[in-house]
Amino acid sequence: MSLEQVKYRTKDKIVATRLSEDEMVLLNLATKQYFSLNETGILFWKLLESDNSLEAIAQAFTENYDIDMVEARERVLEFVETLSSEKLIEKV
Repeated sequence: MSLEQVKYRTKDKIVATRLSEDEMVLLNLATKQYFSLNETGILFWKLLESDNSLEAIAQAFTENYDIDMVEARERVLEFVETLSSEKLIEKV
């Protein structure tokens, strides 16, 4: 599956609050559940909010961290699965 056309967006009723340079908290107002993001999670969230495809997000990870594109794609897909299961994002 090519990730170039695959996009996700944040679900309604999600509040994101930056606590520090390397920590953000997401609150799902529908479920009343909190989810914490670290530095890489924050980058993912910013790119997702900017309407980037999963491929573009993976590419940004290769540019910001010492990983190749294969590993970046795997990590992006794993994180998408996690955020989807927490009802924080949805496929466009």
